[in-house]
Amino acid sequence: MNRMQIAMTLGLRVLEIPVEVNHYTMICQALYFAKQERVFICPSRLEINSEGVAYSPPSHEYSGSMSWGLYDDVEQVQGELNSGRDDTKGWNLDNLSIAKLQKIKSKLESLATKKV
Repeated sequence: MNRMQIAMTLGLRVLEIPVEVNHYTMICQALYFAKQERVFICPSRLEINSEGVAYSPPSHEYSGSMSWGLYDDVEQVQGELNSGRDDTKGWNLDNLSIAKLQKIKSKLESLATKKV
């Protein structure tokens, strides 16, 4: 995992969202809300569609080099975690970021309740 994938994994653990591709939509929303709170844990670019749903383009041009989409990041991290490799050991988020993510967690829970 690279450092941004580690940050994403740590943040999603705070939010209790598994780093798995079947949670991709919720991961997009969570990372977008984190970005709004200035907690930068998203390894890829995020956009918002006309319905207000966050998504990551498959790839984009940034500073002359291609960037993986968020789906690819999630898939890579999921594979590493499933194989027993956990590069997050020894890394932690700062207390302010954790507090902001806790606020986001309640926002995500109310969003999930509205969809049910």
